[in-house]
Amino acid sequence: ESRLSIGPKSPKGPAASPPSPVSATRVAGRYLTHQRGLPALPVPPLQQTCERYLAALEPLVEAEELTQTRELTMIDK
Repeated sequence: ESRLSIGPKSPKGPAASPPSPVSATRVAGRYLTHQRGLPALPVPPLQQTCERYLAALEPLVEAEELTQTRELTMIDK
């Protein structure tokens, strides 16, 4: 049988080690460089956050799971 292979062939024998993860520590603090210049964002009230979460969850889960989640968030809809 012929196999179509895309990309480099994997070595035979022991598994090849995965590539090293990219680390933010290589450029220490660079990702926070402009943090002080950014405006502070308001934190929405917890009630509003829970309502938005439930609205987003509704089309994704079964009715029973949605009911349990509503009970856990203590929000009546």
